Amino acid sequence: MKQQLSARELLAQIKQLQKNGESLHIEEVKYSHPKLLEQALAYYPTWEDAVKMTAMESGLNLHAND
Repeated sequence: MKQQLSARELLAQIKQLQKNGESLHIEEVKYSHPKLLEQALAYYPTWEDAVKMTAMESGLNLHAND
């Protein structure tokens, strides 16, 4: 992963996790994709907010608790 993702790239990565069937639960993301979580928190107050924004942008039904 690049050093710094743009907000759009960040949302695309979150969407890709969901498409790959990976959990978006914060505890699992913290372990499996810590840099992605760190960058999400640079743009959004919480991981859940980043997931919600991804859902809004893509029209998907995503949940940070899945």
